[in-house]
Amino acid sequence: MAVPTIYYRLIYYWKELTAADQQKIAASFKDFRLMVSGSAALPISTHEGWTKISGHTRTIRNDRNGYGHK
Repeated sequence: MAVPTIYYRLIYYWKELTAADQQKIAASFKDFRLMVSGSAALPISTHEGWTKISGHTRTIRNDRNGYGHK
């Protein structure tokens, strides 16, 4: 679980990597089972950027409705 700032920084870091390093990291994300942002809202652009990098849709926490997927 991470706050939105972490996802933003990881996306920024990702953009600075070589294509080969991006591919290595993207391959490692296939083993991730759950990616969550805490109770703070994650901007849509950050959510979309992370989905593009990781290949996963991040689980969205909604305080009133429990947990779900976008």
